[in-house]
Amino acid sequence: MKRYFHPLILPIYAVLFLYSHNVGHIGFRHVVLPLIAVAVLSVAVYGLSTKALHDQRRAALITSCFWVLFFSFGRVHAIITGTRIFLPDAGHYYSLLLLWIVIFVVLSLLITRTTRNLAIVNRFFNIASAALMVIVLASLAMSTVFTHMQASQHAEVAPEPEPVQLQLPQQPRDIYYIILDGYPSSDTLKKVYGYDNSYFIDGLREMGFFIADESRSNYPLTVLSLSSSLNMRYLDEMPKTPGDDSRQTAVTHRLIEENTVARSLQQAGYNFVHFNSGWGPTIYSREADENFLCGRVGDEFTEALINLTPLMPALGGDGARRRILCTFSTLPQVPQKVEGPRFTFAHMLPPHPPYLFDRDGEPLGRSEMQMTGDVWKNREAYLEQLRFVNQQVLKMVSKTLQTDGPSPIVVIQADHGTASLGERITGGWSDPEEDFLRERSSILNAYLLPDNVEENLYSSITPVNTFRLLFRHHFLADMDLIEDRVYFSCYERPFDFREITDLLKEEEEGAKD
Repeated sequence: MKRYFHPLILPIYAVLFLYSHNVGHIGFRHVVLPLIAVAVLSVAVYGLSTKALHDQRRAALITSCFWVLFFSFGRVHAIITGTRIFLPDAGHYYSLLLLWIVIFVVLSLLITRTTRNLAIVNRFFNIASAALMVIVLASLAMSTVFTHMQASQHAEVAPEPEPVQLQLPQQPRDIYYIILDGYPSSDTLKKVYGYDNSYFIDGLREMGFFIADESRSNYPLTVLSLSSSLNMRYLDEMPKTPGDDSRQTAVTHRLIEENTVARSLQQAGYNFVHFNSGWGPTIYSREADENFLCGRVGDEFTEALINLTPLMPALGGDGARRRILCTFSTLPQVPQKVEGPRFTFAHMLPPHPPYLFDRDGEPLGRSEMQMTGDVWKNREAYLEQLRFVNQQVLKMVSKTLQTDGPSPIVVIQADHGTASLGERITGGWSDPEEDFLRERSSILNAYLLPDNVEENLYSSITPVNTFRLLFRHHFLADMDLIEDRVYFSCYERPFDFREITDLLKEEEEGAKD
């Protein structure tokens, strides 16, 4: 290893390369264990190869070939299948795996049987691996400096959220805050998708839910929407959020994890229960009293790294399906598993792509995890998954309401609407047309609240006021509702907010006239 260091450098480079593309989103602590793991495994593979072949030169090349094939598998699989999340299609996956094994065996045979001078090849691998490491370290250094410069310029350290003083009722009710990602209003489903969602909405109403059928999301992106609703404030009013030109969302990740709503309820005596969503900031909460992991293999970075390798089936479509089904089945059991009173937060990715379920819960086959683009245009697949979600939500809520104590408080809400018009119209996300703004902002927003709280609900309430209303009227908190506003921003400039409240109101008033 002293002479031929490339077998150790290449796997470390693969880990650091992935990290360099996510510097603003995850901390270095998530990278430490994967780095140690690949380093130890590399030394072990290299040592075993050297012992078996009695030749360091050949063992070094075989080990490096193994790592190149190992970490390139997922990217090649993505190119073949045309996806941006690695959900193994049996045909593509196993065909590529067989090809990779054949390539490795052939390369190993060539290396062990050749009579040529392998010292030159090893020197080339040393130089190439060293060059790659220098490039990735330089990239990390530049990203770190840039992040610190932005932090200095925009004060990108989130403020500690101040808990709200709540008065606990004599019989405190359990609270469930359920986010159905990308679930639009019935009006959007009818006008854009040609789908009548009355069965689901009527089912909720029969259980006592109030449907805010004119509700809109305050922001078009999940990370912004949850940061706002869980802290009951608009992001542009928070003094330490990033500037307009920033793409660093680490501050909003912290706002989601260390949110005001959960801390206020915990301070009042509630236990905070958190479900793993499979998506970055809501995979796990260090603030929660109880985390239901539901199929989690590792943290977000570890899972992303595994997705680059032949080990991807451990995190593929079946794993995602199991996690979602686990959440549906486990959430009603929270009262039996956690001491009350309980505040349960469950961010569920469906009906948002990837499309994992048909209406009967069967797999829909290969899918894509994209935020924009053609994936939203597959309206048939979206509706199939939505029908399945509708069935499961009604069953889950029905079971959740079967309690001996006081009826729980349940909020079922979307973080944003759909985006099927985002790439069909001129301008797309960068210069959105009004039809797309209406589609993206229109959301499902359903409340099951005590009578004295429900009487204060109104059809156009937005998520930023959800817990303001609940805290004011149920927990007698000294806080008022704020004006319901709607903002738009794109993925490239998430903090460059454009208020569209008046635009949407003018459109709605014009449509009524």
